[in-house]
Amino acid sequence: MTVSPLSKLPPALFERRIIPAMRSPGDLPRVLEFGLPAAIMLKGDIFDIERVLNQVRGKLAILLHIDLMEGIGRDKAGLSYLKQQFGIAGIVSTRSNLIKEARSLDLISILRFFVLDSAAYTTGIHLLNSLQPDAVEMLPGVAVPYIKDRLAEDVKLPVIASGLIQTVQTIREVLAAGAAAVSTSRPELWHFQP
Repeated sequence: MTVSPLSKLPPALFERRIIPAMRSPGDLPRVLEFGLPAAIMLKGDIFDIERVLNQVRGKLAILLHIDLMEGIGRDKAGLSYLKQQFGIAGIVSTRSNLIKEARSLDLISILRFFVLDSAAYTTGIHLLNSLQPDAVEMLPGVAVPYIKDRLAEDVKLPVIASGLIQTVQTIREVLAAGAAAVSTSRPELWHFQP
């Protein structure tokens, strides 16, 4: 998959091809050890967001899985506040309205969708085509090699594979199948170098 010249995703992301997914703010020191360009903050509240973003200024882009954040409205005003007050780089979301709002605010927007079966895949592709986010986070990431032909035909955005990625070998297989990057919450895999 190629990155659109209009994408707001950091180009360095596709050099390292690994995106740490922080399950808690306590993961941040470990993330910073690897010098990666971006990380996804999976859970937390408005206070955690503030602490994390104050610590990372200029070091890496933080993408919030906004659906799981507490203490902030999941609407345009909430996203605008997060951008202005804390400088978030963007969001990951399953919700089309939040992807649209993020795009209107010039934030990175990553649509997360689950490939549970053919119907879910078709629905996800329809959403991708209508929303045009910067990338898609596909779960489970281990499915990417099994649907690589369909992805090559249907998806013109960078695919970030996530979920059930447990080994370096799996990362290599998923990347070889066409994923632009892999996101994982397993710290032992954050060292990955392509």
